[in-house]
Amino acid sequence: MLAERTFTLADLIAFAELSGDFNPLHTDPVAARRTPFGECVTHGVFVLMWALESLQAQSGSKRHWAKISAKFLRPVLTGLKVTTAAKEINDDEISLTVSEAGRVLLQCEITWAGADSTTKTSGASDGLPPREKPAQARFETTATACEMLDLFWSARHGSKLFPALAATQPPDSLAALLAATRVIGMKVPGKHSVFLQLDLTFTPHPEIRQPFTYRVAEYRKSSQRLGIAIAGAAGYGMLWALVRPAPVEQPDMAAVMQRIPADRFCGRRVIVVGGSRGLGEIAAKALAAGGAEVALSYRLGGDDANQVVADITARGGKASAFQLDTATMDWEQNLAANGAQFDHLCYFPTPPIVGGDGSTFNAELFEKFCAVYVAGLVHVAQWLAKQTAGQFALFNASTVYVATPPLRNLEYAAAKAASEACCRWLAAAYPKARVYAARFPRLNTDQTASFLSAGEHDNLETMLAELSAWLPA
Repeated sequence: MLAERTFTLADLIAFAELSGDFNPLHTDPVAARRTPFGECVTHGVFVLMWALESLQAQSGSKRHWAKISAKFLRPVLTGLKVTTAAKEINDDEISLTVSEAGRVLLQCEITWAGADSTTKTSGASDGLPPREKPAQARFETTATACEMLDLFWSARHGSKLFPALAATQPPDSLAALLAATRVIGMKVPGKHSVFLQLDLTFTPHPEIRQPFTYRVAEYRKSSQRLGIAIAGAAGYGMLWALVRPAPVEQPDMAAVMQRIPADRFCGRRVIVVGGSRGLGEIAAKALAAGGAEVALSYRLGGDDANQVVADITARGGKASAFQLDTATMDWEQNLAANGAQFDHLCYFPTPPIVGGDGSTFNAELFEKFCAVYVAGLVHVAQWLAKQTAGQFALFNASTVYVATPPLRNLEYAAAKAASEACCRWLAAAYPKARVYAARFPRLNTDQTASFLSAGEHDNLETMLAELSAWLPA
């Protein structure tokens, strides 16, 4: 092992300033929660350059790169401890891996330049790239003509993040790596992107004289996969990326109202924990459309929650929103201030649905799920039980994966199974309560949205069936 590290949001923002890749997936926790990853993901090139920095610092080599090929196999989430290791292939080649608990997240092969290689004059500007908004390109009509991109390598900022690389590698080579993440995250695919792979050769392209250009060389609509050719005086190669799904839009209040009698849930007062998006959003709208008063909570997405409330109230429904995080000290005060008169609870919060390796049990991951699905559920339910003298109604969102856990989602399924056990315990502890656990199939939400297809079931129809089973007419 060369080194280990846990990336933080502050690290990601510092790298974004150096590279110019301010894609919200990396730097905005609120926006990142609406991606399939559920939270901020470290730039793949940042992870790669950290591994290269670790190798350079330990080896003390002064050799330059001739070629780098890297595959970004799995996301490196903030707060995740990763390690990097190196293995020599031959005198001129070495492989690097970045792993977490035995899972390889990044695989890289480096070819060293000859001993007689010299540092060429830098074409990169010694400064930070301008801060821009990520593009939202239409890939079917993207022109194949080359687009120019200025190269940047800030010696002052770069040497803070990567001192060994700054001292040994040519500025053009470092600037080319930074430009790669800027192309994918900010240009093509831009806002909704996932970096898959890069292959860079650090010698000038024989036919292109501009400092740095990029163009879409290939687009596969069926798989949403792009190949971007880059070339110029700084080097040349290919970048590969996926177009990831945009945040999933659930049915609006007008559509929901068409499918629910206006008095179906009349007189119910329901707290919807995690009601700012996804299944919680649908439940809040369905209940309100049926005449219930809803108070929906959010942990980070205040704007999303307020938009749901605005959609409900604009159609005559009763709704409010408030912030709630059961991991904080004041969660009971927040709940009391916004839900003291409520006696129904729908529980929909979820952490990022991260999979395991499929062969071992990740106790740390299981505990993260349990903090929300088990401890959070019981704490909020018992708070409601105190307010209502045990006469309350509880709806818990579980999953069909409890019965058939996917190979890489054992920890998630086990925590959901534990939440169902909690529901049975609550039903026994509070005999006057109505406790219901709904096993939802795979539905189309931000974290479950496929890169290739839509959800397998109708979200609203499924939700209406489960709410009706919980609160029969």
